[in-house]
Amino acid sequence: MGLLTFFSDGDASPTPFNQFNKKKKQAKKVNDDGSYNIDMVAAADTIQGLSQKNARMWQIIALVSLSSFIISLFICFYAVRLPKTIPVIVTVDTDGNATYVGKVDKSSWGKTSIPEIHKTSQIKKLVSNMFTWVIDYNAQNQYLQEAQNICQGAALNQLDTFIRANNPFDWLGVKTQTVSCEEPLKQTNTTYVIYFNVNTYQNGHLTQTRRFSLLATIGYFEVTEKTKDLNPLGVYITSFDLKEVIKN
Repeated sequence: MGLLTFFSDGDASPTPFNQFNKKKKQAKKVNDDGSYNIDMVAAADTIQGLSQKNARMWQIIALVSLSSFIISLFICFYAVRLPKTIPVIVTVDTDGNATYVGKVDKSSWGKTSIPEIHKTSQIKKLVSNMFTWVIDYNAQNQYLQEAQNICQGAALNQLDTFIRANNPFDWLGVKTQTVSCEEPLKQTNTTYVIYFNVNTYQNGHLTQTRRFSLLATIGYFEVTEKTKDLNPLGVYITSFDLKEVIKN
């Protein structure tokens, strides 16, 4: 029996060995003779260029997104800082009394500067309303109501305790009192001390004169539709310490 030899008329049938060699050849950028495979080099450069272009594009997108996020934060912060209600026009007379006039146009929004005279006026008003006694029931009730309209927080409890201990209605028609206040002295940005004299009368005659000091702490609260006429600038007494000055 003779030996038969077969020759392939093309590429050899694929085997794991020759398939690997074929792929290796195709992937080479340098030909067997040492020259560069121009097509492969061009393809590699194109792929690299596209990768760099895509990377730059994503960097730009990331920067734009970050910038938008930061701008959004600033807008939110600004929105939070805006007044919750429309500001109003309030006039303050030479005695420090504030009067509500009306709302301010949105174009005039800005920080409100409260005159110092109004702050001290609130303290003097509290002292006067606390210690003034009159013979008319309705007028006396109005004094006490105005004192409450100036107080917030701890000061409301302190005022209630004071009125219970010094109830003017117990002496209605019997005794009257007048108050003479000195100008409050500023201690800090929110605290003031005031000295004042209280004169007590009975049957039209002066029977007693006492001197007091009051250390008041003031606070600022949002003006609402309900309080715009009672306290137009939102300046309240938040606490106070009352002491009688004993003469030696």
